[in-house]
Amino acid sequence: MLRPNKIVYFSLLHTIYQIHSVFRVAFLHINNQIFEVVVVVISHNFRMFAKCGKIVFSYLQSKC
Repeated sequence: MLRPNKIVYFSLLHTIYQIHSVFRVAFLHINNQIFEVVVVVISHNFRMFAKCGKIVFSYLQSKC
């Protein structure tokens, strides 16, 4: 099994963190409960996002 480039992987995590920060800014001033729900939804969708990332990485590696 081929491992994705660590630099690409960390940039992916950085993008997720930026999205998370936007959600935090958007929802924190409304209600703390909404913020908690958003965090749970993001962390729950992270597995699906990681699966999509693996598919994209394998596709790019097969093209190279």
